[in-house]
Amino acid sequence: MQSLTDPRVQQQRPILPDPADEPRREHSRLRRRILEGWWRQDLDERLREFLPATTIERLGFRDMTRNPFKSLTDQLSQLYSKPPTIDHPDMPEDKISEFGAKLRAAELWAVAGRNQRQVVGMRESLIRVAWAGDGLQFRVVPSDMMWASAHPDHPADPSVVVEARIRTLERNGKKEAHWTWDVLDIRDEPSYRVMLPDGPDPSKATDITTQVLGAEFSGDAYPYMVEGVPAMPYALYHAEGGGSSLWDPYTGKEQIESTLTVACYNSFFGYVLRDASSPIRGLVNGTIRGTATKGSNKAARREIAHDPTTLLMVDQDGPGPVQALQWAAGVDPERLQMAISEFEKSCLISSGISATDVQQAAGAQSGYAISLKRAFIRERQAAMVPQMEAGDRRVLALAASLCNAIEGTAYPEGGYNLRYSQIPLGADERKARREAAAAGIAMGTQSVVDLVMAEQVGLTRDEAISWLERVRQERALFPATGGE
Repeated sequence: MQSLTDPRVQQQRPILPDPADEPRREHSRLRRRILEGWWRQDLDERLREFLPATTIERLGFRDMTRNPFKSLTDQLSQLYSKPPTIDHPDMPEDKISEFGAKLRAAELWAVAGRNQRQVVGMRESLIRVAWAGDGLQFRVVPSDMMWASAHPDHPADPSVVVEARIRTLERNGKKEAHWTWDVLDIRDEPSYRVMLPDGPDPSKATDITTQVLGAEFSGDAYPYMVEGVPAMPYALYHAEGGGSSLWDPYTGKEQIESTLTVACYNSFFGYVLRDASSPIRGLVNGTIRGTATKGSNKAARREIAHDPTTLLMVDQDGPGPVQALQWAAGVDPERLQMAISEFEKSCLISSGISATDVQQAAGAQSGYAISLKRAFIRERQAAMVPQMEAGDRRVLALAASLCNAIEGTAYPEGGYNLRYSQIPLGADERKARREAAAAGIAMGTQSVVDLVMAEQVGLTRDEAISWLERVRQERALFPATGGE
């Protein structure tokens, strides 16, 4: 039986309806391959455009060690480094704690962190909410595994979804891994079906819902209801709001192109470092005495042992005098590496990242040392919060509705608020913000509240006032005492 984790099964292109959507899925698939580290074939294809076939044959090692796209994506995906705080105006603290424990047990925030990585890198991603066994289940669904359609009045939210999934099916007495479709439609009568595709035409797919799920889940049996209204069990996250369509796959394509180009340049660098970075020496009409054959077959070579005190003995081996020749190295590796690094840095501009947003280790000449400044990451994270929070609210509503339907709880199925952790200030940032607030206090334009807000990023003014009030009360209870 083929395993679900068999690379041959995983890497097969899943069949989805609407071939016109294939260019979008193919580009998203390329982005995911680069994020997940299995883009060797893509690099080979780019090298065939970059170098002649004879050079590629001699190239050998493909250098995939630098991946600017993955590096930028990872650095900008920090919103869930700590679980967000959940709040609801009509929910007592013990119930919020109880609900939060269910979410943590199902590893929602770990899933959310991976989901943000795909949102940043692939522009869209989805979280599927389900009930598995005796608890909630959350999983990330990459956008390249989906076909979807939206209502014209809500162009950014799907009302029909087809997800390609691998399932183990028993067919003709054998268990095999097959691509299937999860088909969900909430436009009229809600339906949830599992189909076995036979090409991209949905009308030719075989309905295997009962075989896979054990029952029918359409009409009144549709399991995903939020506040009594049929809902998709998917929360679709967008990198940017205000879009007029479900997908925005090509924004930031420059990062993909530059990553493949940088990998080509570095593969070429390794090749010339190995084969063209040292002088070439030759001997005309001469033979060196004492050479011995080492190795065998293709590795056979003639060598001679020598050290700084050795005098090589050369016998004349042809007409004319013996000549020792030397040609300079074909390339200066240091200059070539610096040129590649400069190209890599210049590509950041195409990603909307200026030189002032990048910090680099002192003396570093390599692109490996490039990292984004905390202030820039914090700014980008803040810009993403509205989109991520909108998706997280849908996830919480779906999770609450499933708990209510299956466990009989009475959690609110909407109205949740989330507060995300902020990236801590660096020492230099903290000092600069504190000095600016202190200067404002001295000028009479700011108060100690501003100083607290400067030191504790993300704190609102009301929270800073409450914090200061608590400090005042605690100092009254526990007055400072001098040393003995």
